[in-house]
Amino acid sequence: CELVIFPDSYAKFEMQLRDERPVLVGGSLEVEEGAAKIMVDSVSPLEDILKKTKRLVFHLHKLDPVEYPRLMSLVKEHPGTTHLSFEIEMQDLNRRVLIEPDETGGVSISNDFFEGIHSLFGRTDFMELRGS
Repeated sequence: CELVIFPDSYAKFEMQLRDERPVLVGGSLEVEEGAAKIMVDSVSPLEDILKKTKRLVFHLHKLDPVEYPRLMSLVKEHPGTTHLSFEIEMQDLNRRVLIEPDETGGVSISNDFFEGIHSLFGRTDFMELRGS
């Protein structure tokens, strides 16, 4: 995906863009002739976003149930203060249910944690970071 940043936005976010650390980029998506572009209007250091995260939601309906033990093992390897929730989809009822267990404890979301997720699953599309 191509990122397009105009001079006024570049001047505003130059320090974050020149830094070698990962960033979260926001903007509007434009698709023309099968090519996607993001018109950048915000840039935030990923580390700052992770510090503000209060809850991590795992969308379990996007994982194969045989993968659940690997997920829980990784969570236990990274204890921390970010609350965990698990969302399941109940197709028969056309509903999604959010489960917020107390006994699971929290998780420390960090680069190591995300690298573990990526190495175990090869993707992160089943995770959602929430500020509340």
